[in-house]
Amino acid sequence: MKRFVKHLLPIVCFLFFASNFLYAKLKVAPYYSIDVVLGGIIPNKGGSMFALDIVNDLGLIVQPHDKHQFIGFYELKYDGPGLKRQEGEDFSDRSIDHIIFLRHQYKFNDIYTLKTQVDHMNEYTRSGTNEVLGTGLYDFKRTGFSLIGSRKINSKLSCDATFGYHYVKYPNYSDLLAKTQGDPESSIGKQDNKAYQIGASVKYGKSKASLDYNIIAYKTQKVLVEIAQPDGSFNSSDLKKDTMLSFAVSHQRRILQMIDILPSLTIKFNNSNQNYHHYTNPTEPPVAFIKDYEDYRQTILSLPTSFLLADKWESFFNIEFDWRNYSKRPPLDNTNNFVSGKQYNHLITWSTGITLKPNAITRTTFYYSYQTQTSNVKFEKYLPYNFDVHFIGINFNYTY
Repeated sequence: MKRFVKHLLPIVCFLFFASNFLYAKLKVAPYYSIDVVLGGIIPNKGGSMFALDIVNDLGLIVQPHDKHQFIGFYELKYDGPGLKRQEGEDFSDRSIDHIIFLRHQYKFNDIYTLKTQVDHMNEYTRSGTNEVLGTGLYDFKRTGFSLIGSRKINSKLSCDATFGYHYVKYPNYSDLLAKTQGDPESSIGKQDNKAYQIGASVKYGKSKASLDYNIIAYKTQKVLVEIAQPDGSFNSSDLKKDTMLSFAVSHQRRILQMIDILPSLTIKFNNSNQNYHHYTNPTEPPVAFIKDYEDYRQTILSLPTSFLLADKWESFFNIEFDWRNYSKRPPLDNTNNFVSGKQYNHLITWSTGITLKPNAITRTTFYYSYQTQTSNVKFEKYLPYNFDVHFIGINFNYTY
């Protein structure tokens, strides 16, 4: 009897939901979007480059019942040469992403909603023209899921709680290859790992605040120690583990019915148990040992402003400050040796342009961006730390 009930229960549940779906009014909405950026970058270090970014989205929204909504989504993204973000990237880096996710939204009532999502991503990186896609050192595959619970308290106030898990695999990564590349920044965080995210957010009107805690547990990467072990390596028995605490606030406001501002502030605290051995020659022993090498605090302040010129025209001016300060990492001088002090990277990006919106589904933007970074790192053989770069481009977007 128990076995019969055990097998009958899923069938009954399926028939119950299926009958509800069949009698409900089925709603289906396709979604398509393409975003293309064409332009050129002119850095003060290195030659000028042609820039191309393409994001192509294809999705389907199905609502078989008032309480249920399903979303299937695929994204193909090409990220070509362009402006960079902090360290570990070069202006000429390229990548191709394939992203797919399936999401189910269940509305318990007018107050509570639960979103369940599974997703998968493949990223193929290319740091040079002679590198074949699929063989990049930092190619990765990411698979996971997330749960988002929402509560609507009143017409203005709502809150969310999030939990996520992803497994990230770097099939081509090698510690030896990373070491011979010369700059450790390119390889930080790019090894097989399990990533966990816990977060909460509150939204009141057009203001929002969020708090996120991320844990990255590495599968095989060992924590480095200062003294060589009996096997001749500098690896301890402990595995690397990173944590990041992030706090963000934002507010949207319209002034004089023609100016929209959306200031935001994000503060991140990154902590890792990983240390660092500094090599000036990969065939020789390390010349320095730095404990807690990857710990830092990062503050990002963004001040975007839009000006509504007419029904079809809009101009904008954005400025973003990105300050990263390391807790214990000293800077490098011109000869690739550590000096006194703590490393910092201060990045500022200015953007301005004008947007034409001829209809509800297309928009074209002509814009100019200027990016400058100052750092007390003077060794720039592999990656730029102190630079100025200009970007002039056109962006076309079609969304249906």
